[in-house]
Amino acid sequence: MSGFTLVELVIILAITLLLAATIGVLSSNTLPKNQLINESDTVVETLRRAQALTVAGKQDLPWGVHFTSSDMTLFAGSSYATRDVQYDERHVFPSGLTVTGLTDVVFVSITGDTGNTGTIALTVNATGETKSISVSASGLIEK
Repeated sequence: MSGFTLVELVIILAITLLLAATIGVLSSNTLPKNQLINESDTVVETLRRAQALTVAGKQDLPWGVHFTSSDMTLFAGSSYATRDVQYDERHVFPSGLTVTGLTDVVFVSITGDTGNTGTIALTVNATGETKSISVSASGLIEK
């Protein structure tokens, strides 16, 4: 007689379940990490866009980015409070991600420098993993 015994089938089933559980755990940690990388790239791109718009003299206004813990807004104006709201571009961060650090970065016309230096930190609440973005006085934006 040929075929599998009950013990062999149970062993194969146990191995399959163990592999599935391992893959599930690994993939659940990957999603927040990828989300953190994507969102930090978006922050850098938005800051560089504000800088480029300022240097180009778009609307004859300085451009900046305003941050809260849950979103960021690209704006035209010398400050977020006195901005021209018709040019606002808002990006909401995914839930489970918190932003801390600088609240406003406004770039200076022609040079692209800024008086708002420091760090912007994006943190995944579930894991505590953080990506930091630094802004220097010369307008250099680095991850």
